[in-house]
Parts: sequence; C-alpha cells; structure tokens
Amino acid sequence: MEILYPTFITVVLMYAWFETDAFEVYSKAFNLSWFGLGKYESEKKEKPMFDYHTHLLMRFPDSFWVKLVTCPVCVIVWVAPLVSFLYNGSIVFPIIFMEILFSWTVFFGLKTLIKASDG
Repeated sequence: MEILYPTFITVVLMYAWFETDAFEVYSKAFNLSWFGLGKYESEKKEKPMFDYHTHLLMRFPDSFWVKLVTCPVCVIVWVAPLVSFLYNGSIVFPIIFMEILFSWTVFFGLKTLIKASDG
C-alpha cells in the first residue's frame, strides 16, 4: 500500500492537470490573474481546441519551467517523490522509482483507455 496510494494520488493530480481544465476554472474562480488566463481565454475563443499547455508553450517557447510543467513524464518524475514523501514521511529510492514507473503506466494507460472508449 505504500506504493499504491501515492501512485493513485499522483495519477489523479496528473490527470487533473493534463486532461481537464480544472486549473483554468479554479484560477478564474479564485481570481488568480497572474497566470495569463485573459490572453489564453481570448485565444481559445478563436481556436476552440487550444489548451492551456499549448498556450504556455507558444507564449514562452524557450522557458525551461514551461517545458517542465507541460511534459507529463517530467511532472510525474517530480511530483511522485513529493507525494510519496508527504504520504510516507520518508524517501526510499527503490519505492520512489517503482512509484514513478507505476504512475507512468497507470497515467498513460488511463489516457489510452479513455481515448479508446471515446471512439
């Protein structure tokens, strides 16, 4: 269980960040305007399939941090140890390594399953 629960927490966080518009909705609800959502909203009206990650990559093409937060593999590598530490209270590298692998597998498996069910 010390691997499964942090893995599922990581996958839920990754799914919310990469596959939903929860970040934009909550940023708007709490009036967090420093994320540049105004410009993103106007671009999204012109291009309905435009997502926030694409907006960030187009607006800041040379930014290491933007590339980091828009890459699912990269974010899982950083979030999984944090979630594991918060859940278990310690960092054990073999467990962290397995959690990262399980998180990748479950997250990309979930994406594939949802894409296949959408037809």
